[in-house]
Amino acid sequence: MPLTIGVPTETVHGERRLCVVPDVVKRYLGLGAQLLIQSGAGQPAHLRDEMFGDVRFAAKSEEVYSTADVVLCVQPPSVELIATMKPGSVLLGMLQPWSDATRAQQLMDKQITSFALELLPRITRSQSMDALSSQAAVAGYECALIAADHCPKFWFFAESGGRAS
Repeated sequence: MPLTIGVPTETVHGERRLCVVPDVVKRYLGLGAQLLIQSGAGQPAHLRDEMFGDVRFAAKSEEVYSTADVVLCVQPPSVELIATMKPGSVLLGMLQPWSDATRAQQLMDKQITSFALELLPRITRSQSMDALSSQAAVAGYECALIAADHCPKFWFFAESGGRAS
């Protein structure tokens, strides 16, 4: 029986990231996994359902959480969604275990193996899994764009080597 990886829609207001992109989905499929993605989950990241290829789609996040052997997420799920998960399943994401003792206890009580990716050590061996550095890099680029947008001068990146002129 193949492993089912679930990808629900993120529920935190303003969250536009998705825990997988179509290229990663193709890799999982190539390894023999089945994917269950909530319909429209990629919409905030401008990823249409048809971009994910040969996967199953679920209408509701409860179906993803209750069916998947492994659930991938960006933000931690609510205690209501955790309650629908199968005992012995796996949850991966930025789970913020220090922010909600009830959620952490519920994961333990349901025997759900959870990996808070923000707690992975930032060392060479785990560099390929380092979620914080990649997000910090994106935030840095976005800060430069926001600053450029608020700057009263026009920036000539190509001609001035990145200096405001």
